[in-house]
Amino acid sequence: MPELKHSLEGNNGVVRGAEIQVYRRDGSKKWAMCNLRTVRNAQGKTVLDEGTVEDITDRKAAEERVQFLGPLGQPGLTSGRPPKNACWEPSIIMESLHS
Repeated sequence: MPELKHSLEGNNGVVRGAEIQVYRRDGSKKWAMCNLRTVRNAQGKTVLDEGTVEDITDRKAAEERVQFLGPLGQPGLTSGRPPKNACWEPSIIMESLHS
């Protein structure tokens, strides 16, 4: 990933919590969180980059659902107090997060 390599070079060889979207061979998209660091030899030359990659696709999907539903658990009710005729049901949020 060129953007991660560029981030490593600009951050003293350390990247933490970088969220990237990757594409699988079948064309589907996945989200990943990367933590990387550059390992250098005694002369300061880069030997390798090491780290971890975590699949955060489910978390990102849940965040998108919450953003769509808003804090009140219904589409279109994104901020402030609900209208007087609004019906708020907490189970809507839980159902959407587990669907």
